[in-house]
Amino acid sequence: MNIPDAACTGCMACAAACPMGAGEPVLTRSEDERGFYVPKIDEARCIGCGRCEAVCPAKHPVAKAEGQVYACRTRDPATLSASSSGGVFMELASDVLAAGGVAAGAAFDEDLRVVHIVVDSPEKLRRLQGSKYVQSDMSAVYAPLKAALDAGRPALFSGTPCQAAAVRRVFGDNAGLLVADLLCHGTPSMAVFRAYLEWTRQEAGFGKIDGVKFRLKKPGWKTYSVEVSSGGRTVARLSKQDPYIRGFLGGLYLRECCYGCQYAGPRRVGDLTIADYWGYSKEPDGFEDDDRGISLVMVNTDKGAEAFGKMEGRIDSVRRDIADAAKHNWVLHDPSARSERSGDFWAGLGKVPFGSLVAQGLAAREK
Repeated sequence: MNIPDAACTGCMACAAACPMGAGEPVLTRSEDERGFYVPKIDEARCIGCGRCEAVCPAKHPVAKAEGQVYACRTRDPATLSASSSGGVFMELASDVLAAGGVAAGAAFDEDLRVVHIVVDSPEKLRRLQGSKYVQSDMSAVYAPLKAALDAGRPALFSGTPCQAAAVRRVFGDNAGLLVADLLCHGTPSMAVFRAYLEWTRQEAGFGKIDGVKFRLKKPGWKTYSVEVSSGGRTVARLSKQDPYIRGFLGGLYLRECCYGCQYAGPRRVGDLTIADYWGYSKEPDGFEDDDRGISLVMVNTDKGAEAFGKMEGRIDSVRRDIADAAKHNWVLHDPSARSERSGDFWAGLGKVPFGSLVAQGLAAREK
């Protein structure tokens, strides 16, 4: 497989397409020196069929569409409180489950790895709720999605745009598949996340860390906090104080392809696009912002419009335009910028305490 390292997104569509996947797979997920997911091929057993390259979204871009823009918020207080922004994903997924379908999204596993899973009940759906600012492992999501679609069950996939593009490439224009992509600023690796957790554990005097919540709304949606827990003890930091969030938003340790992301911009690969509506204003005809969260939703296809219409009566929504949405969501016009100290960060990872490493990496930008 001839995919430049800088273009690979780690979506693992190639492994899903490989005909030598049964038993001992020829193409498997591995990690590079920075902890990012990459495909690994057993060259001795590869039959050279070319399906991996044929399905790769980095080599074969997926069609994009620019849709109608809305500011939205669920009317259910419990869903809104537990969601990262306005709770639209949960309303969308609930409709798919109610129709006998499945929903796929990112969840923490028992080892706090972020993995894409497929769920089929409201109880399991809660695992997909909330943001996870780590690249998820897509390896195990394709097979259960295929099984659901082959059985005639509707399926919702939610993920970063490169992951959404991969699902498009693998399953094509399947009538039962609804795809929601996210406005993504880029993805840190599990290696970076592990370093952050270990630094937090030592700083807090914790034992084993058993939980992370990235978007607690206790201080408010706009100034959310990050909470790390261990054995019933917790430590929380405001997003502007948390080194992991600061380094993430500062472009310090994203995947290489994120800095030239082909999915940044108003034209999207999903039937729907979901994000935070940063910079939302009630004027001239909107609903009140009570600092509990507002979603940005872009309705990009007829299928997306049908799904959006089913939520009417359960969400507040107001039409906006792309210019308003892009004012405070830079990935609607440009990819995330690389920090000039990114190289220093990677050189120091595992050698310098994580908090100090991030502070050093962002010092030049913040002067």
